[in-house]
Amino acid sequence: MPFSTEFVDNHQGLLFVGSGVVTADEILDAKGALLDQETRLRRIRHAMVLLADVTDLRVTTDEIRQLARIDERLAKVTSNVVVAVVAANDLTFGLARMWEVLADSTGWKTAVFRTRSEAETWLRAILASPVTPPRGGHDAGTAAL
Repeated sequence: MPFSTEFVDNHQGLLFVGSGVVTADEILDAKGALLDQETRLRRIRHAMVLLADVTDLRVTTDEIRQLARIDERLAKVTSNVVVAVVAANDLTFGLARMWEVLADSTGWKTAVFRTRSEAETWLRAILASPVTPPRGGHDAGTAAL
């Protein structure tokens, strides 16, 4: 499967990895499967979505809305989560930014980056902060990417 999900960082993080051709159904299935893992999800504090190796992201605007709706359901269990998305090519980056806007109601702190190193640096800075990340709002640096 070119889209996978893994619990990382002592089950406090989620890592989503896409490669090659990725369809909306694969992402929807992976996220939908998480809805059945409420106990594990309560520990989540951060997530990284790696789409840099995706050659073709086959999703429509309506499917991005569906993803955002699933994330709204996940957010009821996973509040104060920080999400970094890595999308190297322009189309995937644009679709990730669209998701970011539509998923604003989750209250998660989100940002989309071109490289994994940028995303990791941002995540480390946010997670190292002694203050719990605020619900909602995007990282101001995202627009410059």
